[in-house]
Amino acid sequence: MADLYDLYAGNLAKRVRRKAPSDRAAHHRDVAATLKAGILDLFWDPERLAFYDFNMTANARNAQLTAAHWYPLWANIIPDEVKSSNDKAFGTFASLNFGLRRYNGTYPATFLETGLQWGKVHMFSLSAVY
Repeated sequence: MADLYDLYAGNLAKRVRRKAPSDRAAHHRDVAATLKAGILDLFWDPERLAFYDFNMTANARNAQLTAAHWYPLWANIIPDEVKSSNDKAFGTFASLNFGLRRYNGTYPATFLETGLQWGKVHMFSLSAVY
Protein backbone atom coordinates (compact mmCIF):
# COMPACT_ATOMS: atom_id res chain seq x y z
CA MET A 1 0.00 0.00 0.00
CA ALA A 2 2.85 2.37 0.79
CA ASP A 3 4.26 1.95 -2.72
CA LEU A 4 0.84 2.71 -4.21
CA TYR A 5 0.59 5.88 -2.14
CA ASP A 6 4.09 6.87 -3.30
CA LEU A 7 3.08 6.21 -6.91
CA TYR A 8 -0.06 8.29 -6.46
CA ALA A 9 1.94 11.10 -4.86
CA GLY A 10 4.41 11.05 -7.74
CA ASN A 11 1.65 11.14 -10.35
CA LEU A 12 -0.15 13.92 -8.49
CA ALA A 13 3.04 15.96 -8.29
CA LYS A 14 3.53 15.66 -12.06
CA ARG A 15 -0.04 16.76 -12.79
CA VAL A 16 -0.47 19.66 -10.39
CA ARG A 17 3.19 20.49 -9.74
CA ARG A 18 2.96 20.04 -6.01
CA LYS A 19 3.89 17.30 -3.63
CA ALA A 20 1.12 15.12 -2.22
CA PRO A 21 1.21 14.34 1.50
CA SER A 22 3.25 11.21 2.22
CA ASP A 23 1.84 10.49 5.67
CA ARG A 24 -0.35 7.66 4.30
CA ALA A 25 2.65 5.87 2.80
CA ALA A 26 4.59 6.31 6.04
CA HIS A 27 1.63 4.96 8.01
CA HIS A 28 1.50 1.80 5.88
CA ARG A 29 5.26 1.30 6.20
CA ASP A 30 4.98 1.57 10.00
CA VAL A 31 2.12 -0.95 10.07
CA ALA A 32 4.08 -3.33 7.81
CA ALA A 33 7.16 -3.08 10.06
CA THR A 34 5.05 -3.86 13.14
CA LEU A 35 3.41 -6.81 11.39
CA LYS A 36 6.79 -8.12 10.23
CA ALA A 37 8.19 -7.91 13.77
CA GLY A 38 5.17 -9.79 15.13
CA ILE A 39 5.45 -12.54 12.50
CA LEU A 40 9.14 -13.00 13.21
CA ASP A 41 8.52 -13.07 16.95
CA LEU A 42 5.61 -15.52 16.93
CA PHE A 43 6.26 -17.80 13.97
CA TRP A 44 10.01 -17.88 13.25
CA ASP A 45 11.99 -20.66 14.93
CA PRO A 46 15.70 -19.79 14.67
CA GLU A 47 16.82 -23.26 15.74
CA ARG A 48 14.78 -25.10 13.08
CA LEU A 49 15.17 -22.29 10.51
CA ALA A 50 11.49 -22.25 9.64
CA PHE A 51 8.19 -20.51 10.28
CA TYR A 52 5.64 -22.57 12.21
CA ASP A 53 1.99 -21.97 13.03
CA PHE A 54 1.36 -20.63 16.54
CA ASN A 55 -0.98 -22.70 18.70
CA MET A 56 -2.84 -20.27 20.95
CA THR A 57 -4.21 -23.06 23.13
CA ALA A 58 -0.73 -24.38 23.92
CA ASN A 59 0.81 -20.88 23.74
CA ALA A 60 3.63 -22.27 21.62
CA ARG A 61 4.64 -22.90 18.03
CA ASN A 62 3.39 -26.11 16.46
CA ALA A 63 6.07 -28.64 15.59
CA GLN A 64 4.48 -29.66 12.27
CA LEU A 65 6.00 -28.11 9.16
CA THR A 66 3.31 -27.07 6.69
CA ALA A 67 3.09 -25.15 3.44
CA ALA A 68 2.36 -22.07 5.57
CA HIS A 69 6.09 -22.10 6.31
CA TRP A 70 6.65 -20.36 2.97
CA TYR A 71 4.14 -17.51 3.15
CA PRO A 72 6.26 -15.10 5.20
CA LEU A 73 9.24 -15.72 2.90
CA TRP A 74 7.01 -15.12 -0.13
CA ALA A 75 5.95 -11.83 1.50
CA ASN A 76 9.64 -10.90 1.83
CA ILE A 77 9.70 -11.44 5.59
CA ILE A 78 13.15 -12.95 5.80
CA PRO A 79 14.97 -13.12 9.14
CA ASP A 80 18.27 -11.23 9.26
CA GLU A 81 20.17 -14.39 10.21
CA VAL A 82 18.99 -16.06 6.99
CA LYS A 83 19.99 -13.04 4.89
CA SER A 84 23.45 -12.90 6.41
CA SER A 85 24.42 -16.59 6.35
CA ASN A 86 24.67 -18.89 3.35
CA ASP A 87 24.44 -21.93 5.63
CA LYS A 88 21.25 -20.69 7.28
CA ALA A 89 19.74 -19.71 3.94
CA PHE A 90 20.50 -23.19 2.62
CA GLY A 91 19.00 -24.74 5.77
CA THR A 92 15.86 -22.62 5.47
CA PHE A 93 15.19 -23.69 1.90
CA ALA A 94 16.32 -27.32 2.29
CA SER A 95 12.83 -28.44 3.34
CA LEU A 96 11.31 -26.80 0.26
CA ASN A 97 13.83 -28.60 -1.92
CA PHE A 98 13.07 -31.88 -0.15
CA GLY A 99 9.31 -31.46 -0.57
CA LEU A 100 9.50 -30.54 -4.24
CA ARG A 101 11.77 -33.49 -5.02
CA ARG A 102 9.82 -35.96 -2.88
CA TYR A 103 6.41 -35.00 -4.28
CA ASN A 104 7.34 -34.52 -7.93
CA GLY A 105 7.32 -30.74 -8.10
CA THR A 106 4.42 -30.13 -5.73
CA TYR A 107 4.48 -29.27 -2.05
CA PRO A 108 1.92 -30.81 0.32
CA ALA A 109 -0.13 -28.58 2.59
CA THR A 110 1.07 -30.84 5.42
CA PHE A 111 3.12 -33.99 5.70
CA LEU A 112 0.41 -35.74 7.72
CA GLU A 113 -1.64 -38.45 6.07
CA THR A 114 -5.01 -37.36 7.43
CA GLY A 115 -7.27 -38.44 4.59
CA LEU A 116 -8.56 -34.86 4.46
CA GLN A 117 -8.30 -32.66 1.39
CA TRP A 118 -5.20 -30.85 2.65
CA GLY A 119 -3.27 -34.01 3.57
CA LYS A 120 -0.46 -35.24 1.37
CA VAL A 121 -2.54 -38.22 0.22
CA HIS A 122 -4.70 -35.85 -1.82
CA MET A 123 -1.84 -34.12 -3.58
CA PHE A 124 -1.61 -34.16 -7.34
CA SER A 125 1.42 -33.55 -9.45
CA LEU A 126 1.48 -30.94 -12.16
CA SER A 127 3.42 -33.38 -14.32
CA ALA A 128 0.47 -35.80 -14.14
CA VAL A 129 -1.85 -33.08 -15.47
CA TYR A 130 0.30 -32.16 -18.48
